[in-house]
Amino acid sequence: MGRLPQLLTDPWFEAEFYGEVADQGQSYRRHGSRIDGAQGLFLWCPCHYGDARRGHGLIIPFANPRNAPEVPPEHGPHSARGDAKRPRWRMSGTGLSDLTLAPSVAVGKPECWHGFIQNGVVK
Repeated sequence: MGRLPQLLTDPWFEAEFYGEVADQGQSYRRHGSRIDGAQGLFLWCPCHYGDARRGHGLIIPFANPRNAPEVPPEHGPHSARGDAKRPRWRMSGTGLSDLTLAPSVAVGKPECWHGFIQNGVVK
């Protein structure tokens, strides 16, 4: 298995923005590397970074989407703390190469990965 940190633009992650989330939050359209209109980020989970078999994907909805409405409350991962409200991440940057998310991203229960995406680097 490969090691982090790695660039979010590394082809292994297949990272891309998404938007146009449907009213009930069950579907969305891929935006590729276009941040304008993005409501969230998709990437393969770093817990399997470098493996030929990627494991599972992540969807990370934004609290502050760029030129787009916030995603519906039903969209996104469940909180690891068991909260009824689904988490959202604040994003900054101009694209995948300099994207920063806050707070950190914790995946799974128990956690398979807990890390950061800062200035386009997954760590």
